Amino acid sequence: MVSDDIKILLDRYWRCETSPEEEARLRTCFMEEEKLPPHLLRYKALFTYQAEQREEGLDEEFDARMLAQVSAPTVKAHRLSFTSRLLPLFRAVAVVAVVVALGSLMRHSIFADNEMMAPEGTERQITTPSGTLSAEGNKVRDVQLADTLPAKRKEAN
Repeated sequence: MVSDDIKILLDRYWRCETSPEEEARLRTCFMEEEKLPPHLLRYKALFTYQAEQREEGLDEEFDARMLAQVSAPTVKAHRLSFTSRLLPLFRAVAVVAVVVALGSLMRHSIFADNEMMAPEGTERQITTPSGTLSAEGNKVRDVQLADTLPAKRKEAN
């Protein structure tokens, strides 16, 4: 093979544009020709190495190990029960319940002194300049007024 043809094929080989037949021609050229130009001698080791590796090959043990690694393990189908499917929902509901309980607890502890948060039925006191009034005090005052009412009627007559 002429060195110009070899150079053209090598350029195409490095650009990955050669066909398998052209690559075989390059291999035979580098393996069989004894008189190669000096600028092409550096590529001879590459093509001789490829030929040696192709002849050597791999043993059967290697193939068996690779096939054992590649083969997919058998996977059994796992059935999910209805409760296991709803488990994430149960967890979310529990988190919401905890957040609501903590919010309620915080609200009651913050507003514990506030009158708005006083439970129903408790007596409230109102402070006035004349004294303290309460629901109990109003009942007592009403009784006192009712007692004095007949006396005032007699005085008015």
